[in-house]
Amino acid sequence: MRPPREAVVRWEVALLAGVVLLGLLLRIWNVDQNLPLVYNIDESARFVPDAASYFDTRLGFRELVNPPGMMGLLALVDQVWFRPQGLSPSEGLAQHPTQAYLLGRLVVVALSTAAIPVLYLAGRQLLGRIAAMVAAGLLAVAFLPVAYSRLALSDGPTVLFLALGILGAAWILRDGGRRGFVTVGLAVGLAAGFKYNAGIVLLVGLAAAALRIPSDGRGPVLRASLLMGAVALVSFLIADPYVLIDPHEMWRAIEYQQRWASGGRYVGEPMTNGFAFYAWAASWGIGWLPLLAAVAGAALLIRRRWQVAVLLLPMVALYLLVMGGQDRFFARWLLPIVPVMCLTAGFAVQEAVGLLRGRATDGPRAGWRRPAALAAAAALALALAGQSLVHSAHSVAIAGRADTRTVLREWMLDHVPARDGVVLESMSPLRWMPTFDGRHEWWSLTRWSIYHSIPAVQRRDRKRYPRQTRTKAGFSSWVQILYPKLIDEFERYGYCWVVTSSYQAGRAARTPGLVPQAVRYYRELARRGTLVWQVNPFSTDNPSGRPYGPLSAPVRYQIDRQATSYELDYERSGPMVSVYRLRGGRCADPGPVVPDAPVD
Repeated sequence: MRPPREAVVRWEVALLAGVVLLGLLLRIWNVDQNLPLVYNIDESARFVPDAASYFDTRLGFRELVNPPGMMGLLALVDQVWFRPQGLSPSEGLAQHPTQAYLLGRLVVVALSTAAIPVLYLAGRQLLGRIAAMVAAGLLAVAFLPVAYSRLALSDGPTVLFLALGILGAAWILRDGGRRGFVTVGLAVGLAAGFKYNAGIVLLVGLAAAALRIPSDGRGPVLRASLLMGAVALVSFLIADPYVLIDPHEMWRAIEYQQRWASGGRYVGEPMTNGFAFYAWAASWGIGWLPLLAAVAGAALLIRRRWQVAVLLLPMVALYLLVMGGQDRFFARWLLPIVPVMCLTAGFAVQEAVGLLRGRATDGPRAGWRRPAALAAAAALALALAGQSLVHSAHSVAIAGRADTRTVLREWMLDHVPARDGVVLESMSPLRWMPTFDGRHEWWSLTRWSIYHSIPAVQRRDRKRYPRQTRTKAGFSSWVQILYPKLIDEFERYGYCWVVTSSYQAGRAARTPGLVPQAVRYYRELARRGTLVWQVNPFSTDNPSGRPYGPLSAPVRYQIDRQATSYELDYERSGPMVSVYRLRGGRCADPGPVVPDAPVD
């Protein structure tokens, strides 16, 4: 018979394997959603396309706003995958976009899933088995880590490097050996090379080193810390060679990102306090109960495990202090501190279980002490994971259905004549645009005449609408170019089809004080245009029985929750899309209308 201790270890490994398998399933199920169409802006425009030309084209500051570590990794994967097919990565992306994007997503799935056992090992070293298992379980199902591990973005892999940094710090705290210092250095360099702000994981290594000084002495700790710094520098240079290749562009990119984050309120986000926003984001990004447990666990750490508290909590405090003070904030920016939140929540569960175990030390209850404690741990873990598990599973399940923008594309192919003028709101990438020959290449002639701007109108209206006429219309600024008189110009020049989405109209409705002209534009459009068709991703129908107006989607806009399909009301991903047909001017002709707008 095997010793009881070995049996416990075996079950521990089996349970961890089950947790990792669950995390993998949530990340890989329907991971090919919508391909070859890619609707996430960063995924479509940045990482995979930049990886395809990584070894051929020098990146500029706009590409370096995201550090190039992820691009470099995907570039290597592309070389391995496409070269045997006789294609360069750029040719592979152009001819086989589904393969290119799916490769990127699978790399992210693998790295983000690896974060689960790494966090478990870190938690086991620092806190104990129960805390570690609960932390791993939370990371496996928490909504934000799952949602951003399913796209070819750098957020998912960054969580792995953060967990690795915590593991290295745990090793430093335990024995002060080189293994821990090297691990932290590697994690810091890679974390910063994938996501600049994730380099804050350096603080856990420095805290662990400081805690070793009383037992090891300043000299040995200083030398080991220098080794950690050297490894961090080398790994960062490997992940981000532009520090050496073009430091000017890299710093320009960092400055640009800082200016953008401090560039005033983001249209569509009603919250103005970053600290309140990140608390709210955590309440659904990992869940209400995990958030409360994380706060309680942090307090318990300070009281009962002060060294671990010194290791973990300063990083969280400093990160929130910096990020919460910005003008703009997004839920995914919370991800660098999610591993610590999972650990402190796990510690709260472990302490609660310990309290139960301590109450059953004698008498008839002593025999079921251990089973009762384990049952309590399982019940608490399931309670903590429940909210995220439901929302993650729902979001993953509906990812297998066609996005509303894909549905729109098929409808327009059948109902909007070729070359007709279309005002298409910014909600889709270039590859979305159908072509005359049915190909997907972005350089092919597009099927419809898409409105961009009319220079003569811009010059005429510059004084009355200075903000609207000087703003370039991208996703973030589309609602800032809208004003009611544009509808007159659409009718005058023949842009008779107007396509709106809750991603844009919803932003205006959520913060009408920031874009009052856009609100008036949407109301005028609903009054003057005929609603021809609408696709609603939500299960809630209008109580009046009529279609929803552009400003009245049943789920209020919030960029992070709509981009990730968090709400259970979603039946498919994407915005609510409405197609209007204008009736005045040249649009009074019910047949095809080709625009005749002048160009400069």
